Amino acid sequence: MTKVLIWDYVGSSKEWIKNLIDPNKVDIIATFTPADQTQVNFSAKISFDYLLIFEQNMKNQLSMALQIAKISFDKVIYALDISSWMNRPAAISALLKPKEVNYSIIHRNLDLLLESQLNDYITCTTVDGLSYIATSKDKMLMPYMYLHRQNHAAEEMEVFYNLSKKYYYGGKSETSRGGVFLDLGANIGTTCVYFKWKYDKKLKILAFEPDPTNFMLLKMNIALNHITEDTTLENCGLGDKESYQIMHINPENPGNNSMYPGMTGLKTEKIHIVKLDDYIVKNNIKPEEIKYIWLDTEGFEPQVLLGAENLIMNQEIPIFMEFNAMDWNKSGYYDKMVELLEKRYSKFIIILEYIRNNGKAEERPIKDLLKFKESQMSTGSMGDIFLIKK
Repeated sequence: MTKVLIWDYVGSSKEWIKNLIDPNKVDIIATFTPADQTQVNFSAKISFDYLLIFEQNMKNQLSMALQIAKISFDKVIYALDISSWMNRPAAISALLKPKEVNYSIIHRNLDLLLESQLNDYITCTTVDGLSYIATSKDKMLMPYMYLHRQNHAAEEMEVFYNLSKKYYYGGKSETSRGGVFLDLGANIGTTCVYFKWKYDKKLKILAFEPDPTNFMLLKMNIALNHITEDTTLENCGLGDKESYQIMHINPENPGNNSMYPGMTGLKTEKIHIVKLDDYIVKNNIKPEEIKYIWLDTEGFEPQVLLGAENLIMNQEIPIFMEFNAMDWNKSGYYDKMVELLEKRYSKFIIILEYIRNNGKAEERPIKDLLKFKESQMSTGSMGDIFLIKK
């Protein structure tokens, strides 16, 4: 049996041990709480294999107690800190229930770490049965899906679908209506893939992604999830005029690629920008078939919308878009975008507010977007918004 000593400073060890520790392999010899004044002296006198410490932001203070007790740091695991387990892989097999019994987040983190170290690309499958591939450098989107087995932005997409029904489609279920889903800034495809499979399998997809690596992964994820039919993918960006511009690439967060300089030392790509209105005409797309617009272009939303003025003015289309007042202000198109939106949309809802309040959120006039122009100069993104038609 592996002998384990517990120091519990947050009161969570009992439930944690019940869920994760294998009782057939582990002997808990003692559990100390902050009220136990003798924990250091007692710990120094007994023999154990591992010390599990349950704490929050106390590592610096506890290091002195460990030194006083002359406890080897090789035996110490901060139970709630994934990185501590990563540094003690032997402890995972010695203490935790097998994967087959309880595939815990600790097991998933270790698998993710090993797969990322060994491969240039990693894969995951969500609880919905959807599969994705991304680069092992991605520290944001793929780790979230890999560890939680949940589709990225699934909650936001549910909100978008429900608000679209409420404000645009008479509150009726539209699961077989079809039409075109515009994914503007598609990244690796987690939005268009999920939305089609979850809400309307008859939807056609038109997705734009300018980054070459993201675009390659987008194509692969479309194929992995068997939705190549009725799907059009374009390796270009969208704006208010056709041009070639420089995009800054963030390898650790591919969804954060931006037209605006951020962190220094990032790789850049020269990308092709087209107007959505021109693309629609050139490719004989019927504007009335466009049923949803998901817009996430890291602050480039004003230019994208101004390049889609004809579409916006002549169709009633629900729009879900990232709200980044800081970058909108950098663009120089903030006021012009709001002026355009006021012609077609009456109000907007802040999605985070809607989610936090269980489906209740203030319907703000479109002109109120300008109130955030100065106040958000230093804080950037406000999350996402949904536009309500007039």
